[in-house]
Amino acid sequence: MRNKGEVLEDIEEIVKKEFEEKKKAGQLSLAHDISHVLWVANASSLVARYLARREGLEKHEEEICYLARIAGLLHDIKREAIETKP
Repeated sequence: MRNKGEVLEDIEEIVKKEFEEKKKAGQLSLAHDISHVLWVANASSLVARYLARREGLEKHEEEICYLARIAGLLHDIKREAIETKP
């Protein structure tokens, strides 16, 4: 069974490939590129950690952060390029 770090690496690689394909096809949103997705993934994990601690869920904190990071990585994977400015 693969560990969570390996799964996150795989998901990040899938997202990066998807965004690279969109870029080549001229379909990449200038406002929602890979740097945006990585920022959202990091911010989601930090917010999840804060909320888990605030709600007394410390024993589930890592799992909550893990799932929030995955959600952040995937949140724009199928976004269409409609923005013209970053």
